[in-house]
Amino acid sequence: MNYTIITSRVDAETKREATELSSELGLSLSETIKVLLKQFIKSRQISVGTDEMPNEYLRSVMKKSAENYRKGEVSPKFNIPSAAQQYLEEHGV
Repeated sequence: MNYTIITSRVDAETKREATELSSELGLSLSETIKVLLKQFIKSRQISVGTDEMPNEYLRSVMKKSAENYRKGEVSPKFNIPSAAQQYLEEHGV
């Protein structure tokens, strides 16, 4: 099989983290990239996932939103964008 070289620019931190994670999985960074490219070709999709947790601010906003929803304090459903815009303007948003 003939191989070719792909050059890609990424920031140093991304490369370091990807290399470290690849190593934890028993792969080199090159092998990880090969696997990702083969998966992309086979599925014709790019799959992105994350296990990141929301920060404290976002958690507080989500909690407030859930409380408002339980109280029935939600905006109405809009069928046209201009109605949504008018609602937001009337409510100072």
